[in-house]
Amino acid sequence: KPKLFEIKEKGIPFYTILNLYLSICKAKTIGITGSNGKTTTSRLIWEILKTNPPNPLSHKGGVRSSVVYAGNDRGAVQNLFAAEALRETDFLVLEISNRQLMLLDDRSPNIAVITNITENNLTENNSFEDYRDTKFKIWKFQKEGDCAIVNLGDTVSRQCLDIVDFKAKIITFGNNGIISIKNNQIFANNEFILNISDIKIPGKHNFENVLAAVAATYFARVAPEIIKQAISEFKGVEKRLEFIGEVNAVKFYNDLASTTPTSTIAAINAFPDAKSITLILGGDDKNLKYEDLVKKIEESVNTLILMDGTVSEKVAPLIKGVGGFDREFISYNQKLTEFAKQNRNNPSKPEVKIWSEALNRDKLKGYRFLRQKPINNFILDFYCSKLLLGIEIPRVELYARID
Repeated sequence: KPKLFEIKEKGIPFYTILNLYLSICKAKTIGITGSNGKTTTSRLIWEILKTNPPNPLSHKGGVRSSVVYAGNDRGAVQNLFAAEALRETDFLVLEISNRQLMLLDDRSPNIAVITNITENNLTENNSFEDYRDTKFKIWKFQKEGDCAIVNLGDTVSRQCLDIVDFKAKIITFGNNGIISIKNNQIFANNEFILNISDIKIPGKHNFENVLAAVAATYFARVAPEIIKQAISEFKGVEKRLEFIGEVNAVKFYNDLASTTPTSTIAAINAFPDAKSITLILGGDDKNLKYEDLVKKIEESVNTLILMDGTVSEKVAPLIKGVGGFDREFISYNQKLTEFAKQNRNNPSKPEVKIWSEALNRDKLKGYRFLRQKPINNFILDFYCSKLLLGIEIPRVELYARID
């Protein structure tokens, strides 16, 4: 907000929630940012730290600690009092947004992670380089004894090694980093942590999230067996390729938190063996490019449904312009009922359906949600099962038409 920057220039003090957490907390702080995967990585780190047993940990003399999870994640409870009460041996895990980093004052998290950097939030930055440098700010105020966790597998993140004046210890992951995958096994400093097969959340993109979480918690002196246990029990985060049900051998996934073309591509790539994929796409444009997403849709998606919105207005001409999408396609200006009539009796039913709002908030134009979590029922009932499969599911009245 321009007004806030004007206030700051006048010397009037104000604080973001991130700056407040970092200023009052005596515990070790772990901060996670990135264009994609920061919520999954943050939740993984939180779960690993919560899994610590009551007895002292075996790895490097660590001890059990209390942990508070807060920050940018909408599912996190903001509790400054709980953060202030933490001891020096405890942990505060913070998901950190681009906006919060813009206003970072004089403190950085003790352990600071960037999952990756791709085009995102360009409507709020002067350029992609400005956006990248804002992400790099998470390491700006670190000191000796702190830890900067860098993704060597991400081209843009890797640029920090030439740009950032690091004072903290650098821990790398991916692409032959200190935390890496060898022969389908994850190692930390050549110490075995877990097998790739232990990871339950779908998609190869989640391997990077797991590596980042391993890097943060290994440096925090958590035992490898505890890291393995927590990761193997982690089932993912809601609205992030969240499995919501199976009807007539068709699997439904809620990926509403996918807010960039990159994350939507990752969602499609998560199902390489699917016989058929339906993608429901929509949302608000954030001044991003969609050519790579359209290419992936052309290659891998069997049925594309575009919801009303500025993203659809950009994607539809690209799809039509390529001319190679010879499968089922319904644009934002067609009626779903007409599409349903054509496909209801189609014997070649999709195997996987992904709802990806791609590219912004989890809202649906024309619907008022009456409960906290109606979206899964909405997807299964109205759009996916009833319209596309032609079958009825017992209806749960969690939404109401308002237009």
